[in-house]
Amino acid sequence: MAKRSEVWKHFEKHGEEAKCLICKKNVSCKGSTTTGLRNHLLIHNIQLGLNHISDNEPPSKKHSTQSLLPLFSKKQSLDEVIARLAAEDCFSYLKISQSKFIRSSLQEKGFTPIPDHSTVSRMVLRYANHVKGVITSQLQFLLANGKRMSVYLDEYTSIQNKRYMNVNIHSINNFWNPGMKRIYGKMPAEKVLELLERILIEFYIELQKHIVSITCDGAPVMVKMGRPSNIHQQLCLAHGVHLAVVAVLYSKNRIPIYDEGTDEEPIGTSQIQSTISDSYNDGLGGAEDTEGESIFSDEDDGEIDEDMFIPPLKINIETVIVKFRNIVRIFRKPH
Repeated sequence: MAKRSEVWKHFEKHGEEAKCLICKKNVSCKGSTTTGLRNHLLIHNIQLGLNHISDNEPPSKKHSTQSLLPLFSKKQSLDEVIARLAAEDCFSYLKISQSKFIRSSLQEKGFTPIPDHSTVSRMVLRYANHVKGVITSQLQFLLANGKRMSVYLDEYTSIQNKRYMNVNIHSINNFWNPGMKRIYGKMPAEKVLELLERILIEFYIELQKHIVSITCDGAPVMVKMGRPSNIHQQLCLAHGVHLAVVAVLYSKNRIPIYDEGTDEEPIGTSQIQSTISDSYNDGLGGAEDTEGESIFSDEDDGEIDEDMFIPPLKINIETVIVKFRNIVRIFRKPH
């Protein structure tokens, strides 16, 4: 007796369409193929084994031997096999099309030989669009049921020193990787949010409406991304410690502490300029004088007063050490 595919436990067939018993949606199944039905079940978190051998073929006729490359299996489409060779095993399109071993392995499994590398490129892009459609369907199903997601961002640098932004979308029980986008130049927080919105909109997800939390790599970017957006910004623990240490050691608002009881005379601005200029020229190996030009930046509109009182600084390193020890004490593991 012919074996009936397990996919029909979830569908009712009506001609060239099948009605899902879960969401009542009609899915095309022309030519008795069940690939579209299996992809639809992924939306409901139901994953069945893919099988390109006829569902009505007796089990005794199905192949049970394992190949040296388990990737080459009739359970996968040719597009998926080629895409995995390129993405997971880092084979170039030219190598895939010219490798005798790959070509013979594909032919042994009943696949059509690949003519050239251009065909490989089209197959990879075609399968990428298929996966993108599956991910979009799964995400839209969750959004239609009132679910919300969180996003994790990370920067990736390839061996060719090309920078990419990697995005992961998380739900309660699953996560998806919609892909990476190339980064050109600097990436301030505003540009990161703009690029993230463009990535999410490809899957019909609105950043301000459907995303409730963002976690990203990089301590300064974390804080800056949380300010212009109303989305909850989850700080990484390791980068949080980084921010705390930097805030103690390099506080921009720290007031200089000097010894009020010193007997030294106030130092004039001209004397400071002369001292710094001499030190700078000595460091360059006796560089020539710049005819009295000031080395101070003239970004400020106001001029420096020659008679300005600048007290001698006294570095209060003890305060910094105490604050730093307090931070370490918070995260120190108990013995």
